[in-house]
Amino acid sequence: MFRSMRTVAIVGAVVTTTVVTVVVAAPKTASPAAPTITSFTPTEATVGSVVTIDGSDLSGATQVNFNFTVAAPIITDSATQITTSVPLGIDNGPITVSTPGGTTTSSSIFTLAGFYVLTTTLPDASPGVTYHDQLQTTGGTSPYRWTRTGALPAGITLTRTGLLAGNPSLKKAVAGTYSVTVNVRDSTRHHRQVASRTLSLTVS
Repeated sequence: MFRSMRTVAIVGAVVTTTVVTVVVAAPKTASPAAPTITSFTPTEATVGSVVTIDGSDLSGATQVNFNFTVAAPIITDSATQITTSVPLGIDNGPITVSTPGGTTTSSSIFTLAGFYVLTTTLPDASPGVTYHDQLQTTGGTSPYRWTRTGALPAGITLTRTGLLAGNPSLKKAVAGTYSVTVNVRDSTRHHRQVASRTLSLTVS
């Protein structure tokens, strides 16, 4: 008795491979918190005085301004406190602080103490060309009265209202730099304030 055996061969079998792609979302980075100003001291001070600003989320401050536009230096900076110094400018107004989280404005007003000549530089003058520059002050009470000590180029005068104006003489205006000290007096009652600054005016 014979037994027959059959061998079955599988040819060309198809193998299916499934590729699974796993997408891992990057963790979200928290946005910096918006800063706040709760107070600052003192509320009135002279140019150069240190002012301490208290609040929250103040670290990383990029800008401190008095009256919105007068930039002040950042001396120290932490999450709850910033120290700065009073800049020379028209400072009467709120204080603003800018950080990566935004900009905050104080609810109280800073008042600049003292009286100052705000002008720090003068434009150059040229012989035969009309010259015109108004000197500026900050602090004090208007009207103001200006005087000077020191020589101005021939053809340029300083008026009582603080206007440097004229036409430098082609014959008499000597080229060079003129040093002049300008003085201004305000109209505060009983105790008029006086401010001075030495400026340079160059005739080219």
